[in-house]
Amino acid sequence: MEIFSKDISELKETTFHGDILKQKEYSKEYNKYLYERYIVRNGKETLIGYEIVIPVKHKNPDGTIVFVYPSSSDFGKKGWYLSAKASRSDIEKIMYCKGNPYEL
Repeated sequence: MEIFSKDISELKETTFHGDILKQKEYSKEYNKYLYERYIVRNGKETLIGYEIVIPVKHKNPDGTIVFVYPSSSDFGKKGWYLSAKASRSDIEKIMYCKGNPYEL
């Protein structure tokens, strides 16, 4: 069985370890996506944080190239997590800078 990855541009909503990730914004200039991360308890979604990610190149079994959500081990280099208490200014500092904001 071959497993194909979906391009991040199509990944509007997904789940990860029971949490829900919702794509909210894309910066074409900086090639970064902003996702809101929600936990679900008693059928209610509660915002717990934000994830800002740079897509990672991936080759599917048929040879097509897609760009995917970075893996957990890519975080810190291709992905950053901010708590729900983060200000819009904090989000923008990471979202709207070239590359890794911690290497600037």
